[in-house]
Amino acid sequence: MLVLALVDVDQATAVALLCVAVALEAGTLAGFFCNHMDLSPNFSGAMMGVSGGAGALVAVVVPLAVGAITGEEDSLSHEEVTTRWNTVFILTACIYYIGNLVWVFFSSFEVQPWNNVASKTEVEPVQNNS
Repeated sequence: MLVLALVDVDQATAVALLCVAVALEAGTLAGFFCNHMDLSPNFSGAMMGVSGGAGALVAVVVPLAVGAITGEEDSLSHEEVTTRWNTVFILTACIYYIGNLVWVFFSSFEVQPWNNVASKTEVEPVQNNS
């Protein structure tokens, strides 16, 4: 993303760089999906639902934010369009970098204590009196 923003590249190179960025992102997702099972095998499905829901909300907000940053491109010069898209790419790279730093410093692969829920009552078997 930073290369797209900081280096003047042609259209084919830009598409190739975006493909490489998306391919490298797939490697990060493998660790993300496995971490739910590491933290809490009993609640990993619920955790995936919450994180997937948060991701879906981001997927709604990001196109709106990009549209607000880039604006109407029909009335802008090539330099203005390039500058606005560079802002989008730099912002995206910063978000990825900060998210990675948070992950590296605060992530855990230990099963969490809230994974094991103690039962409050014992279930007694039903006796058949017939």
